[in-house]
This record gives sequence, structure tokens and C-alpha cells, in this order.
Amino acid sequence: MELQIDDSVLMLADGNEKYPGTPAILHLYVPDVHSTFTKAIENGCTKVSEPTEREGDPDIRGTFTDCAGNFWSVSTQKPH
Repeated sequence: MELQIDDSVLMLADGNEKYPGTPAILHLYVPDVHSTFTKAIENGCTKVSEPTEREGDPDIRGTFTDCAGNFWSVSTQKPH
């Protein structure tokens, strides 16, 4: 399966006997972290942490898990 997010394409596949499935950790920069996070939750993902700004971090970052247990971290860089 291919998943397109903005101009990026991710190729995903189910596990099988030769290559068992394992959850992944993915980090993706997006134009609007708040919009992307909201869409993910509306489409069945589970919230881990709302998009927030952390001291010393140049990103606004939110995290969630998808239906397969993959952990997603989505970020938008703070304006300078």
C-alpha cells in the first residue's frame, strides 16, 4: 500500500511469515501540525500528546498512534 502525505509517499505492507509485522516510529514535518493532528484523531488515531511547544525545541510537535500501533510524531517548525 502507498500512503501519500503532502508531497511524500510512504510504502507500507502487512507482515508475513518471512517478515513479521512490527510497529514503527515515524516523524514527519507537515505545513500545519494542528490540522494534521486533528485529521489523524478524527480518522481513528489515538492521541498520545497534543501539539505543543517545548522550551528549547524548534518544533511544535504532536504525537499519536494509528490502528496498527505505529507511533507518529508530526511537527511544524516554529516561525523565527
